[in-house]
Amino acid sequence: MIKSDISLKSIPCLADLDREGLEQLEQKARLKKIRKNELIFKEAEPATSIFVVKSGLVKLSKTSTEGRELVIEIMERGDHFCFAPMYLGRNFSANAQAIEDSYVIMINAADFKSIIDRETSKLGQKIISGLCRKIEHLLRTIEDIAFNDIEQRISRAMLNLIDGRNQNKNIVTIEISHKDIALMTGTVREVVSRTIGKLKKHGIIIKTGVRYLKINRERLASFLELENDNLLIEKTKALTHPLPECSKPH
Repeated sequence: MIKSDISLKSIPCLADLDREGLEQLEQKARLKKIRKNELIFKEAEPATSIFVVKSGLVKLSKTSTEGRELVIEIMERGDHFCFAPMYLGRNFSANAQAIEDSYVIMINAADFKSIIDRETSKLGQKIISGLCRKIEHLLRTIEDIAFNDIEQRISRAMLNLIDGRNQNKNIVTIEISHKDIALMTGTVREVVSRTIGKLKKHGIIIKTGVRYLKINRERLASFLELENDNLLIEKTKALTHPLPECSKPH
């Protein structure tokens, strides 16, 4: 059992959990020391635990294919992190690294989720899952704005809009204006209009109206894959291309 001045009751979703439930979790939780600059986990690894900072500071971040870093949040004493991917059974959506010597409390995902589900109604579980998916969506949006160019952001926003609609159809119509897409992607309507014009030339967008777009889903998805491949190729070239020799002094 963890002997700490930070109780697991400090986790918001456990605040009203009965004493028995808290004790069950505390008996299975582990306390781990993390050295400065040590990684706790990497993005895309299975989310097998939820974490609470006992002491120190932990940085949550994402890294682009070009190596740029986006710091999402600095977690302090008493903060918990990675609830959403853990609850949904997903992989970690960010990297976690100690920025000073720290102690974190680790709770196994299966143990944690079983207590939550036992104490929560079916409706409550659906609400929690929905909120977790919203968190995932917001994180993807932040990453998109930080790392991707405007054409990728607009294309990905449209793909997200049609995702889940008419799964058996390749040609999908969505009701949305250029202004709404601009607001979703952090740009202006004129840029959206130019991008949509380019996508029409590629046969990705078939028809447009004042408040609708008719889109070829497969071509849009292929366009995004090609853009991602091109970025990876450019990064590889930058890493392997020899630096120019310095000119000799006269």
